[in-house]
Amino acid sequence: MLINFLFIFSSCSSPKKEFTLIGKWQKTEYQETEYGGNKGYYAQKVENGEILIFMNNNIVKDGLGNKGTYELKENRLHISLTQNENFYTFYPDEKDSKKMYLNPVTSEYQIICDEGCAYVYEKIK
Repeated sequence: MLINFLFIFSSCSSPKKEFTLIGKWQKTEYQETEYGGNKGYYAQKVENGEILIFMNNNIVKDGLGNKGTYELKENRLHISLTQNENFYTFYPDEKDSKKMYLNPVTSEYQIICDEGCAYVYEKIK
C-alpha cells in the first residue's frame, strides 16, 4: 500500500520548469576549477552582485539602468551595454531553471580562465 502511494505521489509531481533567459538575473557567486597541482574547486559568494534584465527583442538592461542588446546563439552569449561589451559561454543549470552559469570568453569565444571559471546568476524576477 505504501509503495503504491509513493508511486502515485512521485508520478504526480509538478513538471520541471522550462528555462528562459527573459527576466531579472543577479550575480550571486563566482566559481573556479583548478586544473593545476591543487585540482580543487573554489566558490565565492558575491554580495550585491551585478543585475542583468533580459527582455524580449534582444534588449538587456543592467542594474544601473544602462540599456543595450544581447544575442544568444546555442551556448554563446554576447551582451553589449553602454561602453561595455561582454562575451560568455552560457549554460543553464540542468536541475534549477532559475540558475545559469556564464563563463567569460574572448570575442572569438576562446576561454579566458586557464583554470575554468564561471559567474553564477540566479533569477530574481
